[in-house]
Amino acid sequence: MTIQQFFSFTPSLQEQYLFMYGELIAEIEEEHFYSSLFLISDFYVEVFLCKHSSQILTIMRQEDPEIYLLYLDKLQVNISSLVNK
Repeated sequence: MTIQQFFSFTPSLQEQYLFMYGELIAEIEEEHFYSSLFLISDFYVEVFLCKHSSQILTIMRQEDPEIYLLYLDKLQVNISSLVNK
């Protein structure tokens, strides 16, 4: 799958493809929305989801290979839950 192929899909097909084949890298909770970073093949996609309606607001391509650093800064990891598995 190339980025051009993915964005040639309709929005509903993009959403289906993301949740079937995309790898969720990180998610950030903001005041009014969630921002999720997905990896598909060799490119990143950001998904913005409304907190109140659970509707996808937009799906954006991310060409910056270091986009994950923005998420890493806000990432909260519960170490004890990982250790106790």
